[in-house]
Amino acid sequence: MSDEGISPLDEIWLDPEEFPFTRAEVMQAASLWCIPGTERQFTEEIANAAADAVQTRDERSIARSAPSSGVSGKSELSDFKICGYTQVYWLWPTLSVLPSCGERARLRIVEYWRYRLAVELLRARRLAAEVSGLIPKQALSRAEATALRNSPSIAAERASLFARAPRELPDATAEMRKDVSDLIDAQQRTWLAIAAEAQVRLRLHEARAGSVWM
Repeated sequence: MSDEGISPLDEIWLDPEEFPFTRAEVMQAASLWCIPGTERQFTEEIANAAADAVQTRDERSIARSAPSSGVSGKSELSDFKICGYTQVYWLWPTLSVLPSCGERARLRIVEYWRYRLAVELLRARRLAAEVSGLIPKQALSRAEATALRNSPSIAAERASLFARAPRELPDATAEMRKDVSDLIDAQQRTWLAIAAEAQVRLRLHEARAGSVWM
């Protein structure tokens, strides 16, 4: 990629904690998928969302550190995630095949799949606890939510169930682990297929441009 038109701002990570990539790298990825001429708009949308995410995270960090803030600390799972603003289906797979940032992206994705496995396993354990009546359902149907609002006795019963709920969810069974593993495997295959397509597009792009992205 030519250095022409690249400013120092293009080489700064947009979100060092959760999206350690530059405008230039996002622009390069976008050039393989976006309608020609819209790459910069897409990149600026990602950059603006990243700036908002950084600001929000900083504000929450200040709130957590304030005395008597009432804001809880660590959750059962680590805070690792793929930011919502970067969940364009092709973005992370494409970043993983770019020479300038591929290794960086792949290391983050390894962490992400570990996180997704933990999230899905926790969801399966919670569902099992809900089905067995150990804990109340978190997601209520419209009818259930209406009944809860209109009936003090139902609300009291639900509150009592929350109070009696065990502190620990049931252990994951072998069947849960297999189902979750199969789900993650399917998601990974989809991700790898998109990365392979991005690699093909990158090679075609390089061939047409007559130069290699640096």
